[in-house]
This record gives sequence, structure tokens and C-alpha cells, in this order.
Amino acid sequence: MLLSSFVLILLSCLSAWCTAQKKPELPKLPELKKITSLPADIPTCQRNDPKINNCIKNAYQALKPRLKDGIPELNIPVLGPLLIDNLAMYVKMGQGVVQLRGLHILGINDTDIGKVLAQITDDHARFEIHTTTPHIYFYGDYKADLKLKDVKFNRGGAFSGVITRIQLKILVEGDLVKRGGHKHFQLKKLDYEPQIDKFSIQADNLDPDKAISNGIVNYINTNWNSYYKQMIAEIKKDLEPIALHFFNAYNDALPFDLFITN
Repeated sequence: MLLSSFVLILLSCLSAWCTAQKKPELPKLPELKKITSLPADIPTCQRNDPKINNCIKNAYQALKPRLKDGIPELNIPVLGPLLIDNLAMYVKMGQGVVQLRGLHILGINDTDIGKVLAQITDDHARFEIHTTTPHIYFYGDYKADLKLKDVKFNRGGAFSGVITRIQLKILVEGDLVKRGGHKHFQLKKLDYEPQIDKFSIQADNLDPDKAISNGIVNYINTNWNSYYKQMIAEIKKDLEPIALHFFNAYNDALPFDLFITN
């Protein structure tokens, strides 16, 4: 479904795919094929269906088992894991920057949609989506230039971590624009409220002294909630144009009215 793809993009961004950069730039888009019809096994919904909210939710749940291996017919990549090989992210933690490369992200395909509220007219659409992801696991390489608790270091190495129980309330709104005989959803606005139960990370080579290295990791894991709230506030400013960039490119290739029919 169109909305499931947006949820996946936003979760990927929150997992570090589109995380705030020193100088935010629009990442390179994956290759997207133009889609003019859907296979018979892809569920659709009718705009005037009084139970359209349940229809959208059930359509996502029907596709969910296929997300791990990707759905090429919908331009959805393999998500078990999602591989991001050549994209550098910069995450602000304390004073400094952590550059992440070669990211592997697992668990996005386990996301459940709990509630959908859809408002659709001839030329406009608004959706409120509530999702829960039990766990997101990630690993890759880092290069750090940080100052934490008056400790400065410039190091690099491997890292891994897990985010436990991510709940999202997502609001998306935009215009339905007719192009090439189809209506496309041109996203104009998004907002989201994330709640995370737990975050933990492991990283090697933070300091030549293993005790200091372990102390830094323990400090991050103990104080993640303070950094997370600060980081989300900063990311929100940069995430919107990046997510809009991804989603509108995706929607340009995949018409809205193939999924939500009149």
C-alpha cells in the first residue's frame, strides 16, 4: 500500500537513514520504476467505503508478510535487512558528530498499524496513522568526533544497537494531482510523534582504554532519553524535506488511484 511505504520510509529515517546531517542534503533516490497497474494479489480500497480506515489497515497487514523480501511490483526494497551501503549520516550527541556508514537495519518489516484515520476528497487527502514496531536492530561502522562529559575523542570502528518498541503517530497531508491519466498524492505536510521504550548501543574502539570505552557506552545507554529528545527536535527540522523528497518521488512512480479507487 502507498501508506505502508510512507511508514517504512519514516521508520528508516528515524533509524538513521535520513537522520539530521551537518549540512542536510537530499539523499540519492533509489531507482523507481513507473507503475501503471497493480497485480491482482495487491489489495485496494474504495474511497467512499464507510470502512475505508479498516480497509487500509487490513491491506497493509495482508502485505506485511512480503515486506521482508521486498515487493518489487510496488518499488518496496528488501527490508530483512534494509541495507544502506554508501550513505553517511551525522547524528548529534552531546557536542560533536557521529558519522555512520554501511548501515544494516532490521525489524522495520515487523511494524503493525494500529489505527488509520483517512479523509479523502477529489483533490486532497489527509491520513493519521498509528504504528508500533517491536524492535529495530541496526549495525554498521562509525567515525566519531565527540565530547561527552568533558572527554574528547576522534575514533572509528563498528557499532550495533537496538531500539525497543517504537510507537509513531504520523500525520500526512497533501494534494491529489492528476498526471498522465492518474491521480498522484503530492505530499505537502507531515508530522510525527515518536515514543521509544528503550535504546541501547554497543561500539568498539571508542577509546584505547577498554574501561573508558565501556564507560562511554554506559553513559550513552544510561542517558539516551535526554539525547533522544534533543535529537528528535533537531531531526524534525531536517527530516521533513528529506521524507517529502523520498515519498513524492515514490508517489510519482506509483499513482494514488491504483490503491484508493473511486
